[in-house]
Amino acid sequence: MLNDGTLAIEKIAALAKVSVQHVEQIEKELKK
Repeated sequence: MLNDGTLAIEKIAALAKVSVQHVEQIEKELKK
């Protein structure tokens, strides 16, 4: 099993990736 530190890092990385995709989507909408 992974330790809590590794799980936390993976969760943060996943959230960061989603946030980046969300920002890119907003930028596309604004450029229309």
